[in-house]
Amino acid sequence: MPRVRRQQILAEQEADPRLERIVQSLDAIGLEVERIGDVQRVTTKLVAERLDARFAKPPRDAGA
Repeated sequence: MPRVRRQQILAEQEADPRLERIVQSLDAIGLEVERIGDVQRVTTKLVAERLDARFAKPPRDAGA
């Protein structure tokens, strides 16, 4: 086997674990970004509901 080909094979074998770690890291980052988005949506909804409740006009009295 030529020396260059052996070096190529060794480089590929070394790259595989590193690529796997990169893929796992990207998956973990993706999950965290998704969680952050979920929390942001819930927080925005709660703030909007509280603002609506705070500034809602009182109901008019039907008898007046």
